[in-house]
Amino acid sequence: MKNNKTSLKTFMVSALVLSLATFSQAQIFPAGTMMLGGDISFTSTSYDDVDDAVTQFSFAPSFGYFVIDNLGIGLMLNVTTVKDSYSIFGVGPYVRYYVWQGLFPQVNLLYSSFKPDGGDSGILHTFGRQ
Repeated sequence: MKNNKTSLKTFMVSALVLSLATFSQAQIFPAGTMMLGGDISFTSTSYDDVDDAVTQFSFAPSFGYFVIDNLGIGLMLNVTTVKDSYSIFGVGPYVRYYVWQGLFPQVNLLYSSFKPDGGDSGILHTFGRQ
């Protein structure tokens, strides 16, 4: 039993040292780099019992700037419309940190305005992470 615990500890320490060595050499985005990205989507779904299809269009551009190596801050927009139903417009900041070979956690805060077609608008507050 003691031998298994020693082997596990040795493995864990070796994995930690290896990951730290890899992390220290993994400069993906140097400070001063700009990033432009986003999503565009179009969806149309029809149902057997419904005459009209549900059609949705979404456009979500983003722009970021790396303030230090691998740490980017930026701004996201979101424009979504669902035909004959509602529309959403959102804007907010995000922070992203590249930890290893393209792997990154991201935290964002999106302030959105929700407007149903033919109704009153409302405000949505969302907090996201990836």
